[in-house]
Amino acid sequence: NSILEHIFVFFYLNWMQNDFTDRRLLQIILFILFSLISTTYGYLINDFADRHLDAEQGKPNTFAGDPLWKSIAVLGMVVVLDGALAIPFYGNTAFLALWLLWLFIATFYSLPPLRFKEKGLVGLILVVIAQRVLPIFILFAAFSYWVWKDVLVFAAYLLLKGLNSDINHQLEDFERDARSGVATSAVTLGYQRLARIFRTTLYLERIFLLFILTFIGIRLMNVTILTIPLFAILAIAGFFLILATWAVEWRYKSISVEKLSPFKKEKDIFQFSHLAFPHVVLPMVFLLSLIKINWHYLVFFLFFIVVYRLYDWQTWKQTYLGRLLA
Repeated sequence: NSILEHIFVFFYLNWMQNDFTDRRLLQIILFILFSLISTTYGYLINDFADRHLDAEQGKPNTFAGDPLWKSIAVLGMVVVLDGALAIPFYGNTAFLALWLLWLFIATFYSLPPLRFKEKGLVGLILVVIAQRVLPIFILFAAFSYWVWKDVLVFAAYLLLKGLNSDINHQLEDFERDARSGVATSAVTLGYQRLARIFRTTLYLERIFLLFILTFIGIRLMNVTILTIPLFAILAIAGFFLILATWAVEWRYKSISVEKLSPFKKEKDIFQFSHLAFPHVVLPMVFLLSLIKINWHYLVFFLFFIVVYRLYDWQTWKQTYLGRLLA
């Protein structure tokens, strides 16, 4: 879920709008629930549209063996629930327009007659917009924050992350999609060509992470954590990540795109810099600055502990930092 992965954006807005109230905390929780149900709909409608193709390819599908009426009923209930969770934000016209646009793209990415997922590069761009870019615009609309340099910087970063996630997904499914004649971007461009694009976008994402950490640090220059300026913490972290990834690549001289991918099971520096750091470490750093103002934000610490199984010693041992220390 794009919103959960980039939950630090909420905490950034807290500081920019100077709002640390319990009311804002409840709004954040409600928006997260709305986002989760929206994401659920996106995956369910894709499973619904692909149920016959998945059966042919031997892939698991939520609706496998279900009658048509039951599948449609489930989808309908999810849409109704999503709409109910969005009620507190209905007064914002921009929010409604963006959410309806998202609903259209999410639906017809998979469903005929449009079925964007089989439109090659256009399909790849649209799914990235639906999964990454539109959610961040919807978030800014819901909280009435339209400082455009902030909006565009975060949107560009999430666009790169979304491209990498979906390129990786299409590369993994390349053989099955090619056999089934599904015209994804990997099939139309070719595996090797898309792999080269993947390598480039991974580099760009890494550099943009350093940029966005510096950007946030400058924007929140007066924020401190245990008397240490947030700017210094973020700048040092970003510089370390860039140096560490370059050092690993230099060590291996010629590194394959499979090794470079942060989406493999191995927990290495690439996985840490692209996923673990922005999704877990960065929001935890922000929380340290928020808790001293409103201790109720501890609820998010509990959230991270449960979702990422941080209560389990084996989880820590399997992380990149845990393996590095070992």
